[in-house]
Amino acid sequence: MSEIAEAISGHTRYPIAEMYRRWALDELVELAHAISFDFFNRPSQYRYVPEDVGDILANFQSCTGFQPDWPSTSQRLRIYLPLLGGAFCSAGSVLREAAIAFLKQASSENQEVLRQFVRDKAVLLRSHLNTLEGRALSVEDKQTGAIFGKVVDVLRCQEVCSIFGLASPPGADWPFLEPSSEDGHICVRKSAERRDFGAKE
Repeated sequence: MSEIAEAISGHTRYPIAEMYRRWALDELVELAHAISFDFFNRPSQYRYVPEDVGDILANFQSCTGFQPDWPSTSQRLRIYLPLLGGAFCSAGSVLREAAIAFLKQASSENQEVLRQFVRDKAVLLRSHLNTLEGRALSVEDKQTGAIFGKVVDVLRCQEVCSIFGLASPPGADWPFLEPSSEDGHICVRKSAERRDFGAKE
């Protein structure tokens, strides 16, 4: 397991980091929502889907946008942008550029100067992140985490994957610790390639 994977799977949990990963993968929520239309339009294809996954697909239709743990596209955007747009993007970009400069330009003469520059930018980003902590962040983390967890349950379901021609579902660590999983990519691609979610049998 890589150092990044070990850090992610460790005991320390950082809500902002969790929400950033969900934001980057938010299209998966849209994909699962689209599959929920297919669930009702082609019921015979889903007759072997487990009851809990069937309930999730049904709830995508009835609960999205109407219950706290089922935020809609626009509601998720209103959650993510104030936290992860603007100042967060600016501070993150500056830190990334500093890190790239250190990796590409560091020499025996300027290594410590560039290293300190990276540290300074990391301190600025951390200071910004500290201003985001609070009850609102906890609520938004819970809401986005709830719907994303349901999405993962759908897309890792063997029976759902088989409907779209995938022999095996993505692994248990997908999509976070196995973002490059071939099965995960195939699952997403094959289900996204369908253009007739709204067409009945």
